[in-house]
Amino acid sequence: MYKSHRKVSILLILALILSVCFFQGYAIGEEKFEKFSGGDGTEEKPFLISNVKDLMDLSEVFLSDNGYKSDYFQITGDIDLGENIWTPICSGQDGFKGVFDGRGKNITIRNMADGKYLGLFGKVDQDAIIKNLSVTGIINKRVRSTDNIYFGLVASNCEGTVVDCKTKGNINLDIESLQEIFVGGAIGFGRGSFNNIKNEASIYLNASGKSYIYLGGVLGQSHNHTTELSYMTNTGTITGIVDGMIRAGGIAGVHGFGPQLYSVLNQGDIKIEVRGLSGNEGHASAGGIVGELRNSNLDKAVNKGRVFISFPSSIKKQKVEVAAGGLIGIGEHCKVTNGGNEGNIEGRDGGIHYTAGIIAADGREAYIANVYNRGNVYSISPIKDSELYTSGIVGNLTTADNFYNSGSVKRKEGALKEVDSEAFTNIRPGENTKSMNYGYWQKGILPFPLLIKEQPTTSSFNPDNGRLSRNVNISGKAYNDITEALNVWVNIQSGEYLKWYGTGIPTFSDGTIKSLFGYRNKRDDKWLNASDWAIEWLDKADVLNIIPELLLNKDMTKGITRREFSALSVMLYEHLSGEKIKKTGESPFADIDDEYVTKAYNLGIVTGVGDGLFAPNEILTREQASTMLGRVYEKIYDAPLDIEGVERFADDGSISPWAKNAVYFMAKSGILNGIGNNIFAPKYEEGRGENYGRATREQAFKIAVGMMEAGY
Repeated sequence: MYKSHRKVSILLILALILSVCFFQGYAIGEEKFEKFSGGDGTEEKPFLISNVKDLMDLSEVFLSDNGYKSDYFQITGDIDLGENIWTPICSGQDGFKGVFDGRGKNITIRNMADGKYLGLFGKVDQDAIIKNLSVTGIINKRVRSTDNIYFGLVASNCEGTVVDCKTKGNINLDIESLQEIFVGGAIGFGRGSFNNIKNEASIYLNASGKSYIYLGGVLGQSHNHTTELSYMTNTGTITGIVDGMIRAGGIAGVHGFGPQLYSVLNQGDIKIEVRGLSGNEGHASAGGIVGELRNSNLDKAVNKGRVFISFPSSIKKQKVEVAAGGLIGIGEHCKVTNGGNEGNIEGRDGGIHYTAGIIAADGREAYIANVYNRGNVYSISPIKDSELYTSGIVGNLTTADNFYNSGSVKRKEGALKEVDSEAFTNIRPGENTKSMNYGYWQKGILPFPLLIKEQPTTSSFNPDNGRLSRNVNISGKAYNDITEALNVWVNIQSGEYLKWYGTGIPTFSDGTIKSLFGYRNKRDDKWLNASDWAIEWLDKADVLNIIPELLLNKDMTKGITRREFSALSVMLYEHLSGEKIKKTGESPFADIDDEYVTKAYNLGIVTGVGDGLFAPNEILTREQASTMLGRVYEKIYDAPLDIEGVERFADDGSISPWAKNAVYFMAKSGILNGIGNNIFAPKYEEGRGENYGRATREQAFKIAVGMMEAGY
């Protein structure tokens, strides 16, 4: 007994000595480990940011030069800063150099301190990484400054890596500056590596001071960036009422002088009104994707938002050139491939307007291929001798291959009547296009200005059936269908061009294009993509350790295979029963020898598809998933599935007889419900969408976690 007490006393003394030594080591300087909710700032044990105090402390410690700038940080829960005034992390001379992992959590900012940097982060250095983060901004901010102004909800001035991030909310900025203004939903000015970012925030900018303005849904300006920028989406509306020259875009105001912009989608409307400039010359441009693309390329891009720009000048001598493009406002030394515009484009007022479905004002060495415009293009000016270059594809001299226009193209000058413009280009008198091969336009639309001789490789098409008005010869063979002709051109190219599909008015291959665009919810070493609603269920599945190894780093929005579901079912069974299942015997199936499939078969959870086959890669239907997990319940509790009193689905007749008990058990328990309108969608049906009636991976995890939470 005496020895035991003595051991405890010695341990307590040692602990006190160590604690005194430890705190003395940080008492004068950094005071590490006292400020946050845990961790030591290393990769293995990052500092944990769990609440408002932690986040405010983080901002505070970066106000001075301390040892935190290269550390690791991790968000452990959603944080709303409320009425606290936020000073961006690293808003001084030095930038953030560490790793900031949001773990899919959200930070809400409502009030920002005055300064040139406005965002969660101020300056971010090239070695830094910000990932897996959501930032909501509910911002009404007035700024008066003689400095450059940078705004981005994630980072205002960033040279590092930003990946797997989302921005949301409403941004209302009133900025007066004689210098440059950079405003982006996620990043103001960027010179780093940016991938997989989505902006849902609406942005309103009132800018005065006759400065130069860069405004974008995701980025204000990306300049001299280090890697290909990819997988970016904007759904927020973008509005700019400005004095000064502006570049505005659904994704970026300006993108250039670096690797290409790849796989981007804009669905937000863009409205730009230029009130005036400091002199009689200048440029203002807006694009569905980028306001200005220079010395870089754009590949795989679609715009679905409206693009509007106006400059209310009543005199032509004020040589302001205004450009509105479905993809690009101004493009020079650039290549645009595999792109489409589906939004309406309008340029209004002013003396010189370029308005087009793809690139409005195209300069030297611009090239487009495999693109389409389906939006209506329109320009109008009150000046009778204004210059309106209005067209379905490009506004100037671009080299072009394999394109079509099916939208209307019209212009109106002064008191003159509204007239049709051209499907391809409307160039300055006396100039010639470089190339316009394999171009198609909807029947009834003018192909080219009257001063241009129609080229033999072009033809109009009927939008109802896609038939060309005359055969088109490609590589010595004649074609009379627009989709076929477009794809023949694709097949003879050496580059990676998207295929076209559909009759009538074609578009790009449906499955390919859907997989290219969009923000993806990601967890490092867990999953590559998941829907917003599924994150909480996948996080729970991760904590419960029921994510099979073969499902790690997979796209959870895709259908789950019979093999994958077998693994999940076995892990669920083991968790609920507390019994570890051993594999016994050989595989009963000729087409797979898998541990989990054999275990599931031996438990009676799965059966084959006939002829000794299992079809391991076949996507599971919703009724099959219900049945397999119903068997897990029956196996564990040795009880029938309770479906008494449950309301029948409207498509009950489509549910297979062998699946009905399991389907209604899941519905009664609230584990797996219908898809709306009292429809269950038990199985896949052609023409109803890729995942209709099929169980996705994330749905399967929701079912599994739901069974656990229901107490089964």
